[in-house]
Amino acid sequence: MLSRRGMLIGSAGLAISRPAAANHLSWRRFFRIPKPLAKLRIINVPPNHNITVTDGHGDEDALVVLPSTPMTGWAKITGFRGIYCIGGVVDPAGEAWMYTPAGTLAWGVGHSFWFQTAAQAVTRPFVYMARLRALSSHIVYGDFARIGGAAPVGAWTMWPDVWRHMMIVDPRYGWDKSRTEQFGEPPAPAHHGDISHTDFIKQDPGGTRHWYTGAINCTWNFQQEFAPPPWSVDFHEYRGTDGRAIRRYWDYVAVPVRGPQYGLLGIPTAFTSIRDDTTTYAGKYDPMEFHGPGGLEGKGVWIKPETGVTDFRPYVMLKDPNFSLVHFAPSQTGNQLSWPQTDWPEGVPGYSGVIQVSDTPPTVATESKVGLAWRVTSKEQLMAYYTGYQQLL
Repeated sequence: MLSRRGMLIGSAGLAISRPAAANHLSWRRFFRIPKPLAKLRIINVPPNHNITVTDGHGDEDALVVLPSTPMTGWAKITGFRGIYCIGGVVDPAGEAWMYTPAGTLAWGVGHSFWFQTAAQAVTRPFVYMARLRALSSHIVYGDFARIGGAAPVGAWTMWPDVWRHMMIVDPRYGWDKSRTEQFGEPPAPAHHGDISHTDFIKQDPGGTRHWYTGAINCTWNFQQEFAPPPWSVDFHEYRGTDGRAIRRYWDYVAVPVRGPQYGLLGIPTAFTSIRDDTTTYAGKYDPMEFHGPGGLEGKGVWIKPETGVTDFRPYVMLKDPNFSLVHFAPSQTGNQLSWPQTDWPEGVPGYSGVIQVSDTPPTVATESKVGLAWRVTSKEQLMAYYTGYQQLL
């Protein structure tokens, strides 16, 4: 059987191992990368600096290549049809600090990735991120990925799809600025405002259509999978002629953690698609689907709860005093969360499927499947990832 490196640099006629071939029928079939355009720009991220590329074109794709050592800065990429980022280690050095609710200064970043696709492109835009290992050796707070499209409300065919596959993520922590106003402004080098709103994913750059998320183990504080319609499109949900946008999840383990050392004692949010009852009754949401466990749908979607927590519902409810979620709140039966409501607007559930809760969730991603060894660094390797169905390995 070919080695992984041999498969990455091989021809279009690559052989696929028997286990990988079997995965063609599983949920992993949804994670084949979109076919790259002939026009592809290689963007090499420096190991110890930030990078900004804003001159992308809608007839061009970008391959964002992380360095051969951990990436300590951030990457802002805009204007391309598609943005690929496959393989690497992210370990921010921290660019400024803020007060934590405990009154101590903590280093952080605004984000690690800001990816915004073109407002006009030759086909529907997308972002594809995979095989990443995220560390937090030097920081406390900061978003991991801000992803969205430049297309406005109504230009539905240009709202991007988002793939995230095979990641292991160490915790980052977050808090509202109201928790630290008592301490005044921090000394330089300082972050200000809501930078401490730490999300694993958010849509600050613009709206998105479908999300495909699988094989992820993420430990997080504050807001993890933050998927309500964003401020960047005036809180408007996707309403294309092709139907609703859906956030789909397979083989995902969320590990919410508090941060008492930073004065963070509230329960973090793992998954959020709806804000409250009022906006939900108005249809202002993009539905979220939890697939499995069982058979070709994989191992399921899991939350590993904190010690002593027995009410798991707050893990999937937005923590904001301005919003009230009662009617469309989750139901807990044993160690399972679900949404049995039958009166969702237009018959479209805000959440479908179940979330399992366990102190010992299954393994969904391993260190051997992520990180530096999986870096895709050239057009030839990217094409091999596509033709060789590398997402199945």
